[in-house]
Amino acid sequence: MPTILTIGHSNKTSHELIEKLKENKVSILVDVRSKPYSKYNPQFNRELFSQVCRNKGIKYLYRGRNLGGLLENTYYDEAIAELKKMAEGGEVPCVMCSEAKPEDCHRQSKLQPSLESIGCEVSHILWKQVSAFSNIPARVENKQKSLF
Repeated sequence: MPTILTIGHSNKTSHELIEKLKENKVSILVDVRSKPYSKYNPQFNRELFSQVCRNKGIKYLYRGRNLGGLLENTYYDEAIAELKKMAEGGEVPCVMCSEAKPEDCHRQSKLQPSLESIGCEVSHILWKQVSAFSNIPARVENKQKSLF
């Protein structure tokens, strides 16, 4: 069964994302952001990041007009079939959007069901989650006296 990977760049550095892609043997990154630009994460602006990918030996393909989450998509079914064909042809494609968690993104709510309906397996690459409270020491004992 052909496998399609997905990832969200979140607020990571381009170096961190490339390392994660290489760790998962991704050969082609398919950018599915409808608007592939960010003032908060400019390292992932389309032209800049596509060049970073090429410099690191990863093919970059923009499909935000076909598989994006915000605007009306054109040739959606053809782009979904293209992903399957890539995987069947020996590529390791990874669909990229900006949301870190797939459950908060159209990668899971829209693209995954479409890919599964044509016989693909979808696997989401996740970032290690660090709790905002991880630096707070655990309470060892409760010194407050009981009210009862």
